[in-house]
Amino acid sequence: MRIFIGKAQLIGFMEYLMIFLVIIQFQTPYIESVSISSIVNVLILFSSICLILINGVFRVNTVLFMYLFGALIPLVNVLGDNVIGYCKLYILFFSLAYIYMSSCIKTNKGVDLLFKFSDITIIIAMVSLFFWIFGSLLGIISSTAMQTSTWGGLHYIPSYYGLYFETQLGSYTTDFDVFCRNSGIFCEAPMYNFVLCTALGIELFLRRNVIRWRIILLVATILTTISTTGFFYLIFVLSYKIYSFAASKIKTIFVLFLAIILSLIVLYSIQFILDAKLQTGEGSYNSRLNDIVKCIEVGMENPVLGVGLYNEETRSDWGYSNSLFTIFARGGLYLLSIYVFAYFIIPVYVYKRNKQIAGFLIGFAILFTFTIMYDRYLNFIMLSYCLSLFFEDNKKTDRMTTYPQLFNLRQSYN
Repeated sequence: MRIFIGKAQLIGFMEYLMIFLVIIQFQTPYIESVSISSIVNVLILFSSICLILINGVFRVNTVLFMYLFGALIPLVNVLGDNVIGYCKLYILFFSLAYIYMSSCIKTNKGVDLLFKFSDITIIIAMVSLFFWIFGSLLGIISSTAMQTSTWGGLHYIPSYYGLYFETQLGSYTTDFDVFCRNSGIFCEAPMYNFVLCTALGIELFLRRNVIRWRIILLVATILTTISTTGFFYLIFVLSYKIYSFAASKIKTIFVLFLAIILSLIVLYSIQFILDAKLQTGEGSYNSRLNDIVKCIEVGMENPVLGVGLYNEETRSDWGYSNSLFTIFARGGLYLLSIYVFAYFIIPVYVYKRNKQIAGFLIGFAILFTFTIMYDRYLNFIMLSYCLSLFFEDNKKTDRMTTYPQLFNLRQSYN
């Protein structure tokens, strides 16, 4: 019996493959080996090229040409041994991602790639919750091996069948016993939290039909990471959703009362989280704040082009907890301007067209600012998505009537 694979099925498979590899590359113990990391990088680039060829779109437009020309300037501060790494991410992969994402937006499939990211994250969340509850908390399931990890220094972490790793301990008050934070398949809980929050944003803001069990699963898993950024993100999405509801409906006394109650809850939650962080021995709050201050200081000393994206000699005690301020220190105002435009200005522009997409982009900008992930493939996928939304829309004079699919969230599947 012959099995025919259509173009749509082949594209879907390649998209799942690429997104799976992008998640694996988002600092997991699987890529600790240099050889495995190299294979993952090659496969990501290969799958990206295949997607473009299968889609039949390979067009270098003016926007991409200008970016490629501008991307040559930061090469001045890239050391010889790291030129290949810079070109691989900032030139080659971004170009491929932008070409593919812009073509997808034109065909009303701009978010299909993001839906696949959420699908895979949902599976990871279910597996991690299972092992976190029955393994890390209750001890019913024992770890099966010890995995070597070099993230934050050489050490060994318990592994559960290679599907879940115990990488960090944490607590929120000194009265509680220390327990393992849920880090899933990642080297640390904050990285896992970033992936979970991004998936939650996709489910809440981009998916046309909200699936409640997926939302509950993601929220529960975010809470188990014990991440300050995750708590703030949950507060943000709750506030934004209520604000959107109030803005679109008749502002009754009930809505006003609800907004007041929500504001009090938000203020109390922020105060509780910060106080709890200050009380624990982890010291992540002070560490993150000091890191941001140091990045600003380094950036002010080298304001135009920074000290170099891959100049490891300049990185000793800063640039380990955030992306936005690290980019300022490493790439100066030159590189920072691209990210500010993509992650902060474009969402404001998009807000006039579609508040849901804008909410997702604003939430991602918050996560990006306070998580170190600027040199990950996921960053360049989102960067290309934001720029594609803006520049593809501006190609039409009558945007909403001649090119409405740019801001249409109608998807090919649920």
